[in-house]
Amino acid sequence: MVNLPLERVHIGRTWKAGRLLAGKTQSQLAKELSIPQSSISKYENMGLEPSAGDWFRFCQYIGIDAHRTLNLGYIDGRQRFKDKLFSQTLFKLPLRYKKDFSLKIRELLPFRECIIAHLGEASWLEVVSQMGLDPEMFYILDFQVSMTLLSDIMIWAEGQGLSLLEKVQPYSADLKMHGSFKSDYAKKKYSGDLLKSISEHQIHYQRVVDLDYSHNSDSSSVDFNIRNELEDFFDQSMLEQFQVYKAQSFLSFLEKNSEDQFLVEIIKKGDVLRLTLKSA
Repeated sequence: MVNLPLERVHIGRTWKAGRLLAGKTQSQLAKELSIPQSSISKYENMGLEPSAGDWFRFCQYIGIDAHRTLNLGYIDGRQRFKDKLFSQTLFKLPLRYKKDFSLKIRELLPFRECIIAHLGEASWLEVVSQMGLDPEMFYILDFQVSMTLLSDIMIWAEGQGLSLLEKVQPYSADLKMHGSFKSDYAKKKYSGDLLKSISEHQIHYQRVVDLDYSHNSDSSSVDFNIRNELEDFFDQSMLEQFQVYKAQSFLSFLEKNSEDQFLVEIIKKGDVLRLTLKSA
């Protein structure tokens, strides 16, 4: 795959992901689109690049943006937490990962990339298989899963000698890990504007913590509040660990992507974690 054109790689992985998302087998999709099944198989295996007509018809049928999907290499509809996408799909999603739907795959991308960078793609595919999941699910950024999935990934990585929370920050800060929001964030040159933008978009990432953004003449701040209903599902220490990770990931993101200098303070008051920025 290393020598394949990037467009073919993007089409191949998102074609299969989109087909599974639509709940169609290759033969069913072939009939719906009047495309030979053999061609669809080659598209998904990256042995053949589809014509522009086949690609646009497929995207229209699935209900995805053809240009955005081709550029990103992910299916990203920027949806809020509404419908549970797994119900009408062909994706395998064990009951263990259905109980709370508090994360989106968008939130998990940095963890996936961190594992691949440190342990290799074969290790990533191995853990996904062990968990009973389809790797194509991780190309659908709005797909919803339980926080239990992230916990299991972290436990597995720890067993491989990789402490994800210590290593994942550079990947969280990479604009490429934010799907179609990348272009929005890239326009924000100042830390306060960037903090506001990423805070407002968190509904497209996770609902483990609620965010309360505020701004005055000399500072901007975000409060990270753990959602009460999740305490019925998860240990408090796990939730607090995620709360800290989110605040630190925001800081790493700002340090890498904003052009101004700023002072930062992260403090805990009761159950609330507050990140505050001030001009340097």
